[in-house]
Amino acid sequence: MNILVIGAKGRVGQRLIEILLAKGHHVIGTTRKLSDTSVHHPSQYHEMNWT
Repeated sequence: MNILVIGAKGRVGQRLIEILLAKGHHVIGTTRKLSDTSVHHPSQYHEMNWT
């Protein structure tokens, strides 16, 4: 399943990504800054500016 996680670098987002990846899902994570995406590895990261 393809799943979008908004706030992928937050506490809940990081744990959710770990669980989803372990179950074999394709995860797309959004974050404010792409430069800080080394801890968890969704299938894709996208930088989002919500302002």
